Amino acid sequence: MSKILVFTKTNDYNNLPLRSDVYSILTELSKKHEIHIFDNKKSELIYFDQCVTKSYKLNLLFSRKLYFIYNYISYLFFLIFNRNKYDYIQIFYVREEFLVLPFLLKLKANKINIFVYGSDFYVRNIIRDNFHRLYNFANVINFTNPILLREFNSFYKNRYEKKLFVLDFPFPHLELYKEFKITDKKYSKEQLEIDSDKIVLSIGTNVNAFEQHEKIIDQILRLKKPERFHLIFNLSYHGSKPNRCVELQNVIKSKLVSFKYSIFEGYQTNEFIAKIRLATDCLINLRETDQLVLSMLESNLAFSYVITGKWLPYEEYLNRVSASVINNFEELEEAIEKFVLVRNSHEFEETLLHNKNEITKRFSFEKAIVQWNRLYHN
Repeated sequence: MSKILVFTKTNDYNNLPLRSDVYSILTELSKKHEIHIFDNKKSELIYFDQCVTKSYKLNLLFSRKLYFIYNYISYLFFLIFNRNKYDYIQIFYVREEFLVLPFLLKLKANKINIFVYGSDFYVRNIIRDNFHRLYNFANVINFTNPILLREFNSFYKNRYEKKLFVLDFPFPHLELYKEFKITDKKYSKEQLEIDSDKIVLSIGTNVNAFEQHEKIIDQILRLKKPERFHLIFNLSYHGSKPNRCVELQNVIKSKLVSFKYSIFEGYQTNEFIAKIRLATDCLINLRETDQLVLSMLESNLAFSYVITGKWLPYEEYLNRVSASVINNFEELEEAIEKFVLVRNSHEFEETLLHNKNEITKRFSFEKAIVQWNRLYHN
């Protein structure tokens, strides 16, 4: 059994400060390893699967107003006064405070593993441009996307080439989609109080601005015969700005007066999300940046078609499944109308079946667990 210290972004998922993909892998790893998580937001060390926390909170007057500085101080305080020694440090999301005396991380653990998300690499500023100081201490650097790995390797001029590996997250909730049939879509629409004859378009996957809802809405307005469609906006909270949900709903209500639509807010169970995916005929995913959106995989497993953007690094995904790829937002109307023309054909049904089979084969839960456990062998 290895002892692992995890640094990750907070998300208040399942009463733990984790987003769902990180929670799923830590749940599996905790069966063989001892997991500690440092929650920088609350300055707490969480003993995963034990419901025990240890506070490293600092009572500083400026902590609320200057939280950015507080994060740095809290992080250093934890590293210095936490007496535990670890076999591994696992970093999910590369945070700016890691650049403060990065050698302290190496003193806390025998090995450092870093999982790089798209935002860690693509979003740049004067601080993030120095992340190489952290990567110098890493033993392994992982990605979910081979394209991002190649771009990362090229950007750093092959400096970390031998450390770079592609690694999938295990998603146990995808088991919910195994028994879905195309004929189930009508029933799922009815469960969500959507007319079963409507063509259901899901716009984005959460409330964040990088989903570019407003640009999609502007193109949706160009569609003729809006009565054919029902739009779904899943405005679940994922660390967005406090007023984002209200502002976006105002846009939806003011602009989409000729369309039927449903808005779903707040935390949703995997079971409810599966109903949304099954009710959806076409997911429109036109994010600014990304590695791979889990909702696309869910949509394919629920026999939903996907329209996405050429600027997104989905090469491996698109080599396996059939989807509509547009070069810019002005092409969205045409892509939707082409989908409408073929959606009821036998050939298109075969395409949806092919997509589901490919995703089922590619994203194996058991295979992913084996890969992750190999990271933490002593």
